[in-house]
Amino acid sequence: MEYAGDNGFCVEYNFKKLDFNTHIIHNIFPVCYMEKPHFDIKNYSGNWLNLYYIALIKDQGYINDNEWRLIQIIDDSYEYKDEIKLPKPECVYLSKNIANDIKEEIIKICEERNIKIELK
Repeated sequence: MEYAGDNGFCVEYNFKKLDFNTHIIHNIFPVCYMEKPHFDIKNYSGNWLNLYYIALIKDQGYINDNEWRLIQIIDDSYEYKDEIKLPKPECVYLSKNIANDIKEEIIKICEERNIKIELK
């Protein structure tokens, strides 16, 4: 797992632990890795498919991330707009150059909640 990069972190979830009828399950999509992806938010023009495209593409250099993204379109009629319930994280990956104050805070939270931590 290299997603955390040089100075970030990554949270791993197991969405198989959620009920299939949970609304989140239907809003998780794999990222498409492309050589030189190009998009322009000015071309959005109200088409939701364009937003999904923009949110789900990433440069091919990140293909080892094997990333999935939660995309939730929220408007005034959406009943869950105040919160998104996720399963307990399986693991939090900390990069080797993450800032010490952030690292300590994440470690504290993970220890309190019994969440596995891996340092990269």
